[in-house]
Amino acid sequence: MTETTEPKTRGRPPTGRAVTAAERQARYRDRQRAKLAQAQAQATGPEADELRRAIELAQAEIARLNAEGDRLALKVDQLQRALAAKENAHARTAKIADKVVTERDAMRDRIAEQDRQIAALQAELARYRPQVHATGQ
Repeated sequence: MTETTEPKTRGRPPTGRAVTAAERQARYRDRQRAKLAQAQAQATGPEADELRRAIELAQAEIARLNAEGDRLALKVDQLQRALAAKENAHARTAKIADKVVTERDAMRDRIAEQDRQIAALQAELARYRPQVHATGQ
């Protein structure tokens, strides 16, 4: 009982209808051309005209919004520059004010020191006055 059987092969069995990659690509291109032709055939008539008008209106609105966006971006840039200039002016004013306050405090300290010196000299003068009046009589 010897049976001659062919060994089992691996993978999908051949169908005899194999197509090359070039043939598959050609069929794909043909299908795409057919779809395009069908779409172009449907792109005529009142519905298509209405859609074209809607597209034109949408494109005009987009252009208007882009122009408005550009105008607003320019305005924002101008406002940012103005704000930066005011902040710089404020910073310069604050520095000057700090310097003035420092100078004022220094002057007050000098005046206080001079007042102390005057008070000390007046006290010393008061000690000598009785002697001057006593000797001068």
